[in-house]
Amino acid sequence: MNERLKWPLVTSITKDEIFKEMIKFKWTAAILLKNCIPEYKNLSPLDIAKLIKDERDRGNQSDEEIIQDEIDLISGTEGAGVEKNTIKDITFRAYSNENSLFINLITVNFEMQNKFKKKKPNTISRAVYYAASGLRATVAAGDKEYANIHKVYTIWLCAENVVFRNGIDTSFIYNKKK
Repeated sequence: MNERLKWPLVTSITKDEIFKEMIKFKWTAAILLKNCIPEYKNLSPLDIAKLIKDERDRGNQSDEEIIQDEIDLISGTEGAGVEKNTIKDITFRAYSNENSLFINLITVNFEMQNKFKKKKPNTISRAVYYAASGLRATVAAGDKEYANIHKVYTIWLCAENVVFRNGIDTSFIYNKKK
């Protein structure tokens, strides 16, 4: 993937498509969840992949079929009318492995950016907005009890700061800068 992202003819749109093509598999997503979300840090990538919520029935799958399976994405478009319309890269739901008083569900959004921007549009402001809009989407219109509210994570990978290691170990991504 590093070589594909460094290729001089690759535009930001092409880089985004390469990213989406890699992250759409449960195995890759599971490794990112293990390294980014505390609920998953002590689980194996296979156990995490099994916790990624299927939106469509797949019947009984072998472990190999699960890790090679694609994630069922939920709508990554939020906002309508006068509200800002946001289109997210990869958005899906997974079950938490921890017992909780709240719903045992997590919404995850993965985003790929070519560069981390400190000036407008600020990457941190965008990430906070994406997380807040994802949290808002967990509550249905008219739900005064906030019955379905649950944790939402937005995980942003900036291509200029991320190096993908070869191999299958669970730390195959790392940040070149602290």
